[in-house]
Amino acid sequence: MHAAEPSVQQAVSEHPDSEKLQDILSSQQRQLQRPPGFAPDEAPAPSRRKNRLQRELVELAERDSLDDGPLLDGATFHNLARQCRLEPRWHEQVTLLCKLGMTKVELRRLAASHAHFFSFTARATRPKLLLLRTQLGLEDWQLCMMLLRFPRVVEYSVAHVQARVGFFTELGLTRAQLQKVAMAIPALLCSLGLETTLKPRVELLLKDVGLPADALPGLIARSPAILASANSTLLERVAVLRNGGLSQDEVIKVLTVHPQVLAYSVSNMRARFEFLHGLGLTRKEAAAILARCPTVLGLSVDANLWPKVEYLTKGLKGTADSLVSCPAYLTLSLQHRIIPRHKFWERLPGRSNKPLPLTYLTWSDAKFVETLAQRPLQEYVDFKARLWSGKPI
Repeated sequence: MHAAEPSVQQAVSEHPDSEKLQDILSSQQRQLQRPPGFAPDEAPAPSRRKNRLQRELVELAERDSLDDGPLLDGATFHNLARQCRLEPRWHEQVTLLCKLGMTKVELRRLAASHAHFFSFTARATRPKLLLLRTQLGLEDWQLCMMLLRFPRVVEYSVAHVQARVGFFTELGLTRAQLQKVAMAIPALLCSLGLETTLKPRVELLLKDVGLPADALPGLIARSPAILASANSTLLERVAVLRNGGLSQDEVIKVLTVHPQVLAYSVSNMRARFEFLHGLGLTRKEAAAILARCPTVLGLSVDANLWPKVEYLTKGLKGTADSLVSCPAYLTLSLQHRIIPRHKFWERLPGRSNKPLPLTYLTWSDAKFVETLAQRPLQEYVDFKARLWSGKPI
């Protein structure tokens, strides 16, 4: 057996001029790692600048974003300004945004679409962002998102924003709910009038619509756009529900469970009622369906509801009357739930000639397969995969 050959490093270390040879070896190794076209001990200058800029931006973002601190290095800012088309006089504001973690792409977008933002100094902007952080718990990335979506938030005083935060807090919104509202529609914290818009709108929901006070925080958090709608529009949407046959209790239930209804267009809401009436359902039956499944009011008639009804009558051999007992059928996916369940049902022994009860479609896959079909769940998963791919089943 031959002895193992010494490694290059071992041979170098044992050589009398090992230190000199080590320097030569290290230089050669560095040269092999460089891209072709660069001379020894030379790195591409643009790459060095890019790495330095990236490194400084990362280090800057690791500091407390809202504390006073040193500005971006002059050379780094010049490089960033050139890439993002920033004005030299924006040095202080850009430093603050970089500390929040705003990317170069986002800086370029903000400068292109909202250059007016940079007319406010970092010293004037910082207290407003600090308020949003402490009162709402917004993290730096959320502050960046808010500034990109609604940079006008920095135009309003701390007292102005604080008054609206206090208003929503008094209504009963939690910090998490208020955070959702602020991120969805930042204008609710500043540009909408407190006395002229927000308070009258809340009063309308409580008195004219009849919402209980304890339901209001959840409704606002789930659909904050309600507060940006005109009073007349809100009342018109509620009138559609009442005129459609829903009782006051059912209207409140619908708005509590699915407050997005107050953001739907009136014409679309009416079209859903007309669709159900066109199936031969009475006013009372249509109202019962929409009271139990208000999401139907937001589904497309042509692309969603009609295909499901057609499959109900032709594929499942059912009638429109069965929707009264199982209105959730209209909310299920035709391709991913209804058809696969029906096809699988037909394959079961002794089931092919029996209609599939609609309530079985509302069960989870596990319950449907293991309880009713008494088959392993994976068998049904594989069946759906073959069905969707067009392979033989």
